[in-house]
Amino acid sequence: MAKLAYALLLLVLLGLSAAQAQNLVAAKLKKQGLTAAAKIWDIAGVSAPASDAKASWTAFVPSDAAVKSFLSEMGLSLADLQARPGLAKRIVASHLLLGSNVRAQEIFANGDTRVANTAARGSSRLVLKQAGGKVTVAGKHGPAANVEPAHVVVDDNKTLHVIDRVLYGDGYYPSFKALCSTRTVTLSHFCQAVAVAGLEATMNAPAGFDHTVFVPSNKAFIAAKLDLGAGAAPAASAVADVLKYHVLAGPAQGVPALAAGKHETLLAGQSVDISYQGSKAFVNGGLIVRRNVYVGKAIVEGITHLLQPGKSATAATAPTATSAAAAKPSTITFAKSTKGSLTITPGSITMPKLSIAPAAATAKSPISVTFSKSGHRKLLSFGWANNGDSTEDGDAAEGQIQAAVDGDESVADAAQQNLEGAEIESSPEASQLADDGIYNW
Repeated sequence: MAKLAYALLLLVLLGLSAAQAQNLVAAKLKKQGLTAAAKIWDIAGVSAPASDAKASWTAFVPSDAAVKSFLSEMGLSLADLQARPGLAKRIVASHLLLGSNVRAQEIFANGDTRVANTAARGSSRLVLKQAGGKVTVAGKHGPAANVEPAHVVVDDNKTLHVIDRVLYGDGYYPSFKALCSTRTVTLSHFCQAVAVAGLEATMNAPAGFDHTVFVPSNKAFIAAKLDLGAGAAPAASAVADVLKYHVLAGPAQGVPALAAGKHETLLAGQSVDISYQGSKAFVNGGLIVRRNVYVGKAIVEGITHLLQPGKSATAATAPTATSAAAAKPSTITFAKSTKGSLTITPGSITMPKLSIAPAAATAKSPISVTFSKSGHRKLLSFGWANNGDSTEDGDAAEGQIQAAVDGDESVADAAQQNLEGAEIESSPEASQLADDGIYNW
């Protein structure tokens, strides 16, 4: 009997030990008073894989006050965040460096500025600087955060650095105003349409714009030839109707949670059709090329075609004279000016190109990026060296973390990740490509 009791006690202790190991990260975050961050990691489903002893990483973790301020900026409650696990994944990924364990004294061992790729992939990087005794870290866009001097050791392979702001990475923005100021190369036509329609205040309301929004790229506006430029001044109501057809009645849902079938839009009596083929999602027959970009309460789906009532993506971009005449679509006539009036029929709209003034090109040093066997990005060559040689077990453990933060809301077409480089290069070539409709979203 004594041996049986001893065996049962041993099993209980082993079970507790395993549970503690599995929740190492959550326990460490809570012990440091970072309960809000612990909740975000839990919603993202990252705490367990990140606790693997073989995984090596560095994380910049916002304080509870920073998380509270971030949720306020986004117009979200904690319940809203729980309903958006994809957003939680983006947040964690944009603060996480996989494959390197960097302590405070090692950050600036070789210079006062360091750049590192994050688990968010694409062009998502962190820039760390030290000046005047202070250390700051900046994300892809938005203000930089201050980094506390002392780091927190999770284990021999993992380090936390506490910061006073949530950093903004690719895939989440506090408002449409922030989205437009950041994505000037690919979304300037949409942003101009919002301004012309007089919808800026509505879409940037502090209470949030709780809708799913299909945002066409510049390429879509160019292909549709929608005139928002210097020609006849378009009526705000006409442009507003075009945009309303791109907004679902609400509340916001992203793909694949957004059910297949008809969904009512804010344009009275009009709906769009959502469909899926394997892992790909479509609206009115056109591919959603950028999934689930979180803009305040809104969830944006990136498309490369302009949505038009009663038209599939194929029919809308290439109408024939016969079909247009047979359908006799209703027209929208913009306000008259000295240059005459502009009549819009679905698929037949005139539009001059909008020019984007490029920033002056600057010389760049060669940059090399190393990859582990599992394929995730390491630090840039002018960042830190990797902590020892990568191992198969370590790569596998970090691969599990990467899979957790990727989830099922990654870019629909992996090639689209490369397009985001245009937003940070601001070269004449990039702007010309955008004008020509090459950059999709």
